[in-house]
Amino acid sequence: KQTDLTGMTGTIGSAVNLDSATFPTGHIIQTVYDTETTETNTGSGTEWVNTSLAVAITPTSTSSLIMITYSIVVSVNTTGYSAITSVFRGDVSGVNLGGPSPDYGTAFHGTSHLPTTHAAVVIDTPSTTSATTYTIGIRESSDNQTYYCSNSSRATIIVQELAG
Repeated sequence: KQTDLTGMTGTIGSAVNLDSATFPTGHIIQTVYDTETTETNTGSGTEWVNTSLAVAITPTSTSSLIMITYSIVVSVNTTGYSAITSVFRGDVSGVNLGGPSPDYGTAFHGTSHLPTTHAAVVIDTPSTTSATTYTIGIRESSDNQTYYCSNSSRATIIVQELAG
């Protein structure tokens, strides 16, 4: 049985099994992503609300790190308020990976409907090989209406498994 490919050249056939392969720390093992362009009104209230930006990934090892990168354009319909975004393991009832405050994408809106980009790169250590969903959540600082994917802008979430 060949356990080392050092010095070998040529094409690896489809019969090669990499299930027991060891990847160096930081190596990207897999990538999944989602995009959205539909402008969405989150309604009123100051509680966290799920956006439609969510991705599930099944880590191959309990030692893997999960890197979540997101970008989303947000606007508030009332001058002087803010909208806040964060990454959640699960949905907004799950683990807030941004912490209690200010989370990741806090933006003050000094002008009504002024679109502002919220973006972050987050590292999670879920310690599981079960499917895990990551969701972008949004909330507002006061009871006003918040929109994401403002003016049909593209929102993106990219979730990558990194060898730990």
